[in-house]
Amino acid sequence: MLSFFLLLPAIFVLGTTYESRPSLRCITDTDLEPTQSYEYEMPNWDGKDEYIRTTGNSFWDQWQWNFYLFGTFVGNNKVSKVTMDYQTSNGETVLKAEIDCAEMKWSTWITSKKEMEQIVWQSGDLDPSRTKCEDGEKFDGLLKVNQRRIMYFQFNGQLLFNGRMIKIKKRLPSKSFFGRDYFVDAKKPSERLPEDSKYVAYQGIKMVYSSIGAFYLDRFAFGQCTAWPKGFEEKCAEVKAWIYDRNKGNRTELNELGIKSDIDYDQLASELDGKGIFGNNHYFFSTECLSVKYFNFFNNYVHPDRSCPGGRAGLRYYCCCTDMRTGGVYMDDPEKHCWAGPFCKSKSCLYAIDRDALAEVEAEKKEKENTGH
Repeated sequence: MLSFFLLLPAIFVLGTTYESRPSLRCITDTDLEPTQSYEYEMPNWDGKDEYIRTTGNSFWDQWQWNFYLFGTFVGNNKVSKVTMDYQTSNGETVLKAEIDCAEMKWSTWITSKKEMEQIVWQSGDLDPSRTKCEDGEKFDGLLKVNQRRIMYFQFNGQLLFNGRMIKIKKRLPSKSFFGRDYFVDAKKPSERLPEDSKYVAYQGIKMVYSSIGAFYLDRFAFGQCTAWPKGFEEKCAEVKAWIYDRNKGNRTELNELGIKSDIDYDQLASELDGKGIFGNNHYFFSTECLSVKYFNFFNNYVHPDRSCPGGRAGLRYYCCCTDMRTGGVYMDDPEKHCWAGPFCKSKSCLYAIDRDALAEVEAEKKEKENTGH
């Protein structure tokens, strides 16, 4: 099948030397001069004084935000800290995470209604297999604003959150069975922002980063989107593994359990005690690979955003033509090269094919067929 595309007229398979950003449909994806502080204010969607998400108009207007921070550890200064602070318009903390290399600890903070100041909400040890605080080490920090009182940070793929999913019986509104309430199996997190928290998700307006010591920030991305580190060009399998490691119900833990099919959240909750449920996006929002090296030129399951029509996560998605070398949206132009599902899978992205990359994929395929491995 791949060889068919190599025979198409060049007008349909021009390819390009332009390399797209390593992200899919982010509102912003910005390189930073190495710095120890950065602040980003979320867009004012409707052009009015108040943000549209504060009005409660839509589930997707109010939350489902992804904040991505990337950087490098420069030097061997163990007295190093980085702070990721999701704030209100007046600069008060909704939820903050602090990474402390000296103690190899993490902590999350809220603004307490009772104390009228920041207090520690949760804390734990940094995973030394993920974070070593050594010279040249790359790091990433993610915040997922999931729902009103459900949000959590990750650092280098380690979840900075002590909650888990638990099974409950949920009563359906306006439903009854011979006069009795009707209940269904459901799930909820055992931990969420406490009632003592002065603020909840939709009151956050900006993300403020600061660091001391050896933490240097060099890139930021934001949106209802997927992003991954730079330097993974022509490394599709590695990008896919990086995304899976940070997504909900991550594939590493599922494989250890022998679960190969679509995620069964109840099974995952019981066997992993909830671990793996919380993460960046659903596991199926990722990159698509033609080979270990090259990305598919057509990604038919890109994370939805507030403009995407349809229902909840499984029915809302985009299809995008993508850069075969970086995996990002072709030419960084989602308006032209992405379409909303569920009928977008019939769209054509032949013009996004990189002829040289596809020829290499085809050659590898023939070699495997000839050698048997």
